[in-house]
Amino acid sequence: PKFDPVTAARALFDLQTVLAQSGQKAFLMSGTLLGYAREGGLLAHDKDVDVGIVDWESQFDVVIALLRSGLFQVSMKNISGERTYYIPIRHVATNTWIDIFVYHLEDGKLVTGVRNAFGFVQRFAYTPFELEQVTFLDIPFHVPADIDRNLTENFGSGWRVSDPNYLSLIEAPSILNAGDLAFQIRGRLTILQMIREAKPRKLERALEVLAGYRQLPGGIGDRLWQDLNAFCEAALREQLVA
Repeated sequence: PKFDPVTAARALFDLQTVLAQSGQKAFLMSGTLLGYAREGGLLAHDKDVDVGIVDWESQFDVVIALLRSGLFQVSMKNISGERTYYIPIRHVATNTWIDIFVYHLEDGKLVTGVRNAFGFVQRFAYTPFELEQVTFLDIPFHVPADIDRNLTENFGSGWRVSDPNYLSLIEAPSILNAGDLAFQIRGRLTILQMIREAKPRKLERALEVLAGYRQLPGGIGDRLWQDLNAFCEAALREQLVA
């Protein structure tokens, strides 16, 4: 469904209410934290709500509380103990999706990730942070105490200016092992997504990013690279004509 900031705010309120009643603490992150810091609200062009929890053990208490509330549906296939990084849930009343990212302390970093349908996990590492309570959309919520550092690690130093073509899954400074095989697969999936959605500007951006990783194992070969760039140029010309 199309993302609606108004109904998404209601979903976020219900989430915070359920978690607070069960003694759990979630915090705003990713695009939702960006909306709070830059615009004071949810981003209109977003597709879901992003929150985080620390320590994989707490995921079970969070899931139990959400299921008992009757307000949320939980995708149980993503529950995998200490290997859980990401739990998508759906707010039943508004059909809003909320991504709960689970952070693990690994080698002095707080690490979370996204499990792809192909089975690999793309991971992101952040400088450990304390939490502070704020009011967001009239809801008491938590955010990382050093918001600037957290958002810079997620979106780069230019996070204060909207960039509609930003591709966080292949551009974020926080990506662990950028350029490895999981990253190369993610890059190809990003290209396919931009072609399918007819977004030549984002396709152009993806090719610009991936150009720096072509010489690594799994990088895009010369013939495919030429074809992709030719396709992108044609799509951009067609868009200009239209």
